[in-house]
Parts: sequence; structure tokens; C-alpha cells
Amino acid sequence: MHNAEQRLQEIIMNQLAMDESQWDPDQQLFEIADSLDLVEIITDLEAELSLDIDDETVGEALRCRTFGELTEFLLPLTGAVL
Repeated sequence: MHNAEQRLQEIIMNQLAMDESQWDPDQQLFEIADSLDLVEIITDLEAELSLDIDDETVGEALRCRTFGELTEFLLPLTGAVL
């Protein structure tokens, strides 16, 4: 796994108070998180990496169904910043 992907997973796990043993890329997001949690994950990502993610992109992120899909969606947004 790439360092950027690991860092992104850490941000997500931190926001959801998860530990590494709970991480499963196939886990359904909305079994653990709600839409507010996902918005907060994106807000944390923006703050930590000095990014500006537009509302349309946030809306697209909310359509992700699993942790793996969310990670794959958000990773390109981070560029090489992570």
C-alpha cells in the first residue's frame, strides 16, 4: 500500500474513531458513518492538506458505498500532497 493511501486511511479512521483492525475496504460506509461523518472527513482532509474541495465533489464522495470506494475516490484529490 502506498504511503498516501495509508495516510488517507488514517484520516478516515481517526474521524470515525476506528483502529486498523477494523479497516475493511469492503465495509459498507453507512453501516459505520453517516453523511455528516463523510463531510467531516473531507473537511479534515482539506484542513490537513490545504486543499479546496468543491461542493460538487463532496456530493460525489457521498455516493461512495464502501471504504475502498471512498479511498479510491479521494486519493486522486490529494495529488502528491499526502
